[in-house]
Amino acid sequence: MAGVQLPELTSISHYAPFCLLPDHRDFILSAPKSSGPFPIMAKVPRNFRLLEELEKGEKGIGDGSCSYGLDDGSDLMMSNWNATIIGPGHSVYQNRIYSLSIHCGPSYPDQPPEVKFLTKINLPCVKPDGRIDYNALPIFSNWSRESTIETILLSLRR
Repeated sequence: MAGVQLPELTSISHYAPFCLLPDHRDFILSAPKSSGPFPIMAKVPRNFRLLEELEKGEKGIGDGSCSYGLDDGSDLMMSNWNATIIGPGHSVYQNRIYSLSIHCGPSYPDQPPEVKFLTKINLPCVKPDGRIDYNALPIFSNWSRESTIETILLSLRR
């Protein structure tokens, strides 16, 4: 790169300001502005993000009211998922178990997954066929790369 002078790193202390920021599909190695204007970027496959979510889903979410995992362990693309939500206490949904299917397409996490209730439920954000009305649920209308399967399930449970 002609004309671009990168900072000279003479000791390990120069590396301390660098941090690895997971951006889910990509990992960005960035540095403070004082060390130069060019972050170093490396592409990481979408499946790394899904592996992270799978690990978290297998451990369970908080009090165990939501769980999720792969529909088929041999699905190398990790596209099809199952989820379960136990209805929140002190509501008409209390102690009911709801099953969902989740499809993470090739654009996930840039685009939200397709989510469908397999168990009949009457919620304003759920269409008669069980699919989620993305316009009726803020997690979908405000989707960002930081959103996850877990955040979807917790949002639906509220």
